[in-house]
Amino acid sequence: MSAKRLLTRLASVYGHSIGTIVADPLYDDDPFCAAAGRAGYHTVIRRKDPDREPGKSARKAVGKRDL
Repeated sequence: MSAKRLLTRLASVYGHSIGTIVADPLYDDDPFCAAAGRAGYHTVIRRKDPDREPGKSARKAVGKRDL
């Protein structure tokens, strides 16, 4: 419910400066997508990549820094 209220607030504050809302799979439902559509936004649902290793790029950067 709060995410739908946020969409309405974003639309009133930023208007059409925002064109696309990127959300995680928690918001992959018809009411959220319909609310985004009414606010004038397109939605992209970002699913988790099973091959991704969280923090990998950060550990690599720290490793290079400590050389």
